[in-house]
Amino acid sequence: MESGIYIVTLNNSEPISVNAQDPRIAHKAIKVTKANCKFGKAKNLKGREKNYFKTFGEHNVNFIPVALVEDFAQAEKTVLARLDQYRIRGRTGRKNEWLEGIKSEDVLRIVLDALELLDIPHKLFDSHKRIPVDFKSGNKTVAFCPFCHLDEDRIFLNSELVKGIWDDYPLNPGHVLLIPHRHIARWFDATREEQVALTSAIEHAKVAIEEKYSPQGFNVGFNDQKTAGQTIPHLHIHMIPRYEGDVSDPRGGIRNIIPARAAYWKSPA
Repeated sequence: MESGIYIVTLNNSEPISVNAQDPRIAHKAIKVTKANCKFGKAKNLKGREKNYFKTFGEHNVNFIPVALVEDFAQAEKTVLARLDQYRIRGRTGRKNEWLEGIKSEDVLRIVLDALELLDIPHKLFDSHKRIPVDFKSGNKTVAFCPFCHLDEDRIFLNSELVKGIWDDYPLNPGHVLLIPHRHIARWFDATREEQVALTSAIEHAKVAIEEKYSPQGFNVGFNDQKTAGQTIPHLHIHMIPRYEGDVSDPRGGIRNIIPARAAYWKSPA
């Protein structure tokens, strides 16, 4: 029996009651479509998947086991709090675990953040094989890495080794991420060819950003490992446009990751 967390997406365009298997209460329950998704936990993932098949029909269900987790309670509150605005209210006003207005890959990112930031022991799944795998495997793609599976409308650059996307949570207008296709966690895991391709992509990104925006400068860099702030273990370079007045004092730039030590010019000689 596998205890863990999962995400469910649907294929149906016509609304289906979440209690469709019970005609006595089906009409009272919320109805969901492919526009909705759900985050949940189960003591028996296979059993829970079968329940969704019974309710919505196997052809309508994409059951995505995310990770084996024995005790997810400490992170559940964190995840649900971040998903709160997307949770559907039932007839009684109670918030459901079904979500609307958010993409499943963004739900996944929130769940992975909670697992990493709270340092919860877990083993991530490769859903294509339905077996737990090492998230830092170096495979071409990993099923539950949000950077391995992206919506086409986010991609502005797609070369042989690298893709560029508009950041969903931009620090400034035009913030982009440059990502190798191959699933690797660190710059130091990249091949020489991948490093060259990523560096070249910075030039392409500059052109793409300047076509839409008119920044006066850029910060470019990456977070390497959890200690340095990396939350998604798939290498990605941030390219952040800077604008006059976006902060009161831009001096120090990247040094401000440790604010107390950033202003070296104030240090006594």
